Amino acid sequence: MRHARQRANGPLDLQDVSFAYDGVPVLRHFTLRLDPGAVAVVAGGDGGGKTTLARVAAGFLRPAGGRVAFAGRDLTSCPAHRFARAGIVLAAPELVNGRLTVADNLRLAARYGAGAAGPALPRLVAAALERFPDLARRMGQPAASLSSGQRVMLCIARALCAAPRVLILDEPGIGLFADTLGRVAAVVEDTRAAGGAVLITDTDPGRWGYPAVPLNAEPPAVPPPVAGS
Repeated sequence: MRHARQRANGPLDLQDVSFAYDGVPVLRHFTLRLDPGAVAVVAGGDGGGKTTLARVAAGFLRPAGGRVAFAGRDLTSCPAHRFARAGIVLAAPELVNGRLTVADNLRLAARYGAGAAGPALPRLVAAALERFPDLARRMGQPAASLSSGQRVMLCIARALCAAPRVLILDEPGIGLFADTLGRVAAVVEDTRAAGGAVLITDTDPGRWGYPAVPLNAEPPAVPPPVAGS
């Protein structure tokens, strides 16, 4: 019987990271250390590089300069699937496969993201569906037929099925009603409380209640909150 893949845990380090599109700088020497149990919200305006940062942190884009490391291991030159295997998981609607059903999107994330098989796989899927029960009623529905808000829910549920050590949420508040936004906030807090780290990008960082990190600045490390604070 196989269970979900066991992974090391440790800080996510973005060290002096830069990125440019066609020679135009988007990220400039950005530095962030995100410890287990910490949440950081990277703030910036539209077109300011937030999505680029999320994709660099998850391995979908390779930085032009700087270093990305997790738990002391340099991942800068690794492909995205190696980041995912280490537990760094990006939740973004564009990563949802619209041709597959909701159920297949979740099962594939559990199988190939978390390495789950046997009883572990349906347990991961069931736990994700508890977060977003509206998806449980749409398991046989193609993901392409979902509303924009439902696709946001699915991309986060899909990321949870991959059992992340570092959960990266790229502008997760867009298009969500208040009750669903509350469910996302609960995912963030529960991930933090379980020893995972969460990196959020948002134009409105105040809605999350965690430290805001200005983009293209050099912030200090973000430690986990002190118990009782």
